[in-house]
Amino acid sequence: MDTEIRDIVAPGTKVVGTIEGKDPLLVLGEVEGKIVLENLLVVGKSARIKAEVRAHAVTVEGTLEGSIYASELVALVAGSRLTGDVHCPRLVVEDKAVFDGTIHMNDEE
Repeated sequence: MDTEIRDIVAPGTKVVGTIEGKDPLLVLGEVEGKIVLENLLVVGKSARIKAEVRAHAVTVEGTLEGSIYASELVALVAGSRLTGDVHCPRLVVEDKAVFDGTIHMNDEE
């Protein structure tokens, strides 16, 4: 799986609705709605997301409010904030990451 990021929601950009894609996505702006990817989603430090997220893997560096369904991995890095439910087989939470929600760990998305 190619994880080179080519698609970006830039700072100052707000997307309302559904984002779907096959390539990795970096969000540095705002998204409200739903994100469906067959690859990696990176929620950058400046990002503010209110959405249901479905992706292969999700890395949160900024703020995400909503449910995450990942088929591989969810990673919360130091300084990130996640409010919502996480469904994934693997979860990494770094020191100083904030998580308020429930975790459902299983082998299926």
